[in-house]
Amino acid sequence: MREILYIVGAGLSKALEHPPNTVPLMGDFISVMADHMRNPVIQKAMAKLLHEGALQWPLAGEISDFEKRIYGHHFPKHEEVQGISALIKRLPAENTEDILSRSLNVINRISFAINAMFCDINWNVNWASLDKFLSSQMAQKETRHTFLSFNYDLLLDSRVQKISPEFGLIWNPLDGYGFVADGLADSQGDIEPTLPECSDITELQRRLEKRSGSNLQVASTIRILKPHGSLNWVVPFSGNYEFDVSPVAIIVGEENKIAYRSEFDIFDDGYWGIFVIPPVPPKESSQRFIQRTLDDEKEALKEADDVYILGWSMPKTDRKQVSLIREAVEQRGGKPFDKITVINFGAEVEYFERVASVFGVNQGDLRVFNAGFCDFVQTL
Repeated sequence: MREILYIVGAGLSKALEHPPNTVPLMGDFISVMADHMRNPVIQKAMAKLLHEGALQWPLAGEISDFEKRIYGHHFPKHEEVQGISALIKRLPAENTEDILSRSLNVINRISFAINAMFCDINWNVNWASLDKFLSSQMAQKETRHTFLSFNYDLLLDSRVQKISPEFGLIWNPLDGYGFVADGLADSQGDIEPTLPECSDITELQRRLEKRSGSNLQVASTIRILKPHGSLNWVVPFSGNYEFDVSPVAIIVGEENKIAYRSEFDIFDDGYWGIFVIPPVPPKESSQRFIQRTLDDEKEALKEADDVYILGWSMPKTDRKQVSLIREAVEQRGGKPFDKITVINFGAEVEYFERVASVFGVNQGDLRVFNAGFCDFVQTL
C-alpha cells in the first residue's frame, strides 16, 4: 500500500477564493477582515484591535472614531462600513503573528474573526482545481491518503467528504480526524453524546444511522489530521476560553456533513466553544485528541512514500511542527521519500531551502511548483 501524505497550509484555501469572498492569510489578515466588515463580529474584533493598539501604523481619525462608536454599541450603517473598510485596506500589511505578539488581549477576538470570516465564505469558493487534484489522487490504486492540515477552515474537509465515495473511499468527520468524537453538535448548538468513552465505532455507526434514518459508512479510510484545531470542533471551556482537558464534539449538518457555526460559543449544560489554537507560539495543547493527532502525524511522516506540501509556508509560530517533522524524518532510519512535491506561490529560494533541510533531502530532489496550486493542477 502506497502511503501519500499531504501537508496543507493556508495557501491552498487562498488558491480557492472567489472574490468578494476573500480568504485570509497571516500576511493579509487585516485587509481581509476589512473585506468582511459587514459582519458585526468582524466589526467588534477590529474595534478590539484598535482599542488595544495592536496595529502598528498610526491611525486616521475616522478609524479611531469607528472604534469608539463600536465600544459605545453604535454600529455603523452600510455606507459607513464601506468607508471604514476602504481606509483599513489602505494601511500597510501586518502579519497576524506580529499583531498577537504585541497584544495577547486580542487572541479571542482574532479567533472569533477567523470563524466569522469562514462562516461568511461558507462554501462559496472555486472548487474546480481542488476537485481535480483530489480525484486524480484518489483514483490511484493501492494508496492510502493522510492529510496533515494546519488550516482551521473546512474547505478541504468538505471536498474530501464529498469526493471520496466516488473512489470507494470513506471520510466521515466523526472518526476521520484520527479520533472518534465524543459527541455531535449541530449548527444551532445542541450537543448529543455519541459514546461514553468514544471507543466503539460499531456503536457510533448504529447511533448515526438512527439519527439520520439511513445506512451510513462510518469507519474512515482517509485521515485529516488538524494539530491546530478546527472550526467544527467544540470543547468545554471555563473562564476566558480556557479549554479544559475534555471531550470533543464535532459540528455536523444535514446528512452528517460537516458544517460551520456562526456563533463561537455553544451552550449545552455548560460552556462549549470552537477549539482552535491561535497563531502564537508555541501552538500546543494538552488536549488528548491533539496529542493523539501529533502521534498520528509522526507515524504518517515515518511511513510516507510520497509527500505533497500544499501552500504551507512553515511560519515561525510552527517551529514545534518543524521540530516534529525533523524528528520523524530522522526516525525513518534512512528510508528515502520517493517523491516530495512542493506547491507554493511566489515563494523565495530560502523557503525551498528550509523545506529541503527539514525533510533531509537535497534541494534538487524537490519537485517545485511556485506559480500556485491552480497552475500545478493544470499539469495533472
